[in-house]
Amino acid sequence: MLLWGVLLVLVAGGESIDGQKSQLTLSPPSPILKGEKAVLTCRGSSKVSSRFQTTMWFKDKNPVFGQRNLLEVKGPGEYQCQTGRFLRSDPIFVEFSQDKVILQAPFSLMEGDTLTLTCRTVRLGTSVKYFQNGKHLETKTWKEPLVIPNVKASHSGNYTCSVLDWKLFSTTKEFFSKDVLVYVEEPFKTPQLEATPSNEPEEGTPVTLTCEARPASPELQLLFSFYKGSRSLKSWTRSPEYQIAEAGMRDSGFYWCLVMMETGNLLKQSSKLQIWVQLPLSGVSLKAQPPEEEAVEGQKLALVCSVAEGTEPITFSWYREGGGKMPREESALELPAVTERDAGRYWCTANNGFGPVASASLNVTVTVPVSPPRLTLGTAGAAVGDEVELCCEAQRGSPPIWYRFYHEERVLGNGSAPAGGAACFSLTVASGQDAGNYSCQAENRVSTGSSEPAILSAMVPAGSRSGLVVGGPLATILVAAVAAALLVYFFKFRKKTGEAPPTSPDRTLQSSADPDPVMREEPQATYVNVKLGEVGSVVYSEFSILQGNDTSPSARSSMVVEEDFGSVLYADVKGKQASKEPPHRGREEDAEQDTAMSDYENVTNGSPAVGLDPRA
Repeated sequence: MLLWGVLLVLVAGGESIDGQKSQLTLSPPSPILKGEKAVLTCRGSSKVSSRFQTTMWFKDKNPVFGQRNLLEVKGPGEYQCQTGRFLRSDPIFVEFSQDKVILQAPFSLMEGDTLTLTCRTVRLGTSVKYFQNGKHLETKTWKEPLVIPNVKASHSGNYTCSVLDWKLFSTTKEFFSKDVLVYVEEPFKTPQLEATPSNEPEEGTPVTLTCEARPASPELQLLFSFYKGSRSLKSWTRSPEYQIAEAGMRDSGFYWCLVMMETGNLLKQSSKLQIWVQLPLSGVSLKAQPPEEEAVEGQKLALVCSVAEGTEPITFSWYREGGGKMPREESALELPAVTERDAGRYWCTANNGFGPVASASLNVTVTVPVSPPRLTLGTAGAAVGDEVELCCEAQRGSPPIWYRFYHEERVLGNGSAPAGGAACFSLTVASGQDAGNYSCQAENRVSTGSSEPAILSAMVPAGSRSGLVVGGPLATILVAAVAAALLVYFFKFRKKTGEAPPTSPDRTLQSSADPDPVMREEPQATYVNVKLGEVGSVVYSEFSILQGNDTSPSARSSMVVEEDFGSVLYADVKGKQASKEPPHRGREEDAEQDTAMSDYENVTNGSPAVGLDPRA
């Protein structure tokens, strides 16, 4: 004890070397497995050999004997050392464990350090598994540690290990260590890049970028580097700021920074920050699609508001003259089926935060297609020489409207209505050929429509081959009427006489009570080949009238018409006086008798028709 007291006095009397402490290490680290050998090593300076340095050992602050700079640990406790003229070392607490498996790991680390995990056991294991927060990390051999370089804050957590104890004649068992808490301290936080006054500066204004790292200690020295995209702007300076003197459109983009400790063992990157230089809007215009300002009713029309220059986002507003603001904020205004009500002046405004900018107004006109026109005739029937007015009118359609008049397929003339409405055409009836179907056609800039046909009947004067000329359905009605009259007459005659009407021109009817059979004999009729066809076919007929007993061909007036002029129907009815004159007649009576026997002729041209012209 006296010797130890002298040594302590000698050591205490010496001056320390620059206030440096002795360095104490334990191998293997605590905790120590029961039965395992552990050694403490005390060092001062690598420049001075430990052989010439005196080392003192302390357990629980009491001196203990050691072999120079080495001390074998015999039990748990707090150990310190002091060698040469260095100060006493920091204490190490040595713990002995009764567990079969223990995990040795440092309690605290700095980001960028290396984490070494060692799973120790006194048993012979085949393999070792390492876990972090219950998640398997890696499997090693039972003597191989797990090394994790450049640790981060995410490596903080509870670690454990397990050893498989394999025996030849028994079941393999797995032994787990207790959890060990490892804390990784951040010397500085993950940097954040910030822009002042804003990351959306107006064009021409200055911007300051600051890389904020927040070091754990004010003495910690950090280096900064700035980037735009993949291009370096400023490399490894101690200033955490980067200046943009006058922001322009070229300065828009994504920026980020890197922060590194001066020791170089830790590097962190910030998240990206978008700089969006704002440019006021200019060149706001309004266009129609399709590009014509004139839209057709019922079709789709789109109005598009465009901007020549300016940064997004851009909001749009729509206006209509007399209607105010429209509930639409997109760059396009769509009208799926335009009507006349959609016509008018439109304009739009665009705004990206610097105030609304208006476009010039656009006048949209809507053209209405013409509706099928209606043709009206001044009269349904006209005589030769009469003037007939034909008027054509489309009830709907944007002016000007052009009209064209037709007789059958032939163009008669043209007319126009510059302000809309009807157009008329005057027709002078020249002959029976002017009878038939008339129609008209209306047209404007976008469409054409045709009317239903209208029928005109023509009255032809006596002496002309053509009498009253009609067309269309009226002709069919007249043909049917004539045929019906002939059939009625035929059946009445048969009922009265009890026999068929005579078919021979020599056959006559005579009354027994009449003393003068020649004078009392009534004209007898013969009907041959009466045929009613469809509309448009030719009808042939023969109508013969016999007078008295004269059966000569001259006494019989008949005419068979077999001329086919397309849709033409002829019927010729002629009567002739008997060859024997009564003795009491005079010439005046003869003239009257000749007049009484009439010729009838039916003529149609063009559409199927029939007509009657009595000539007295």
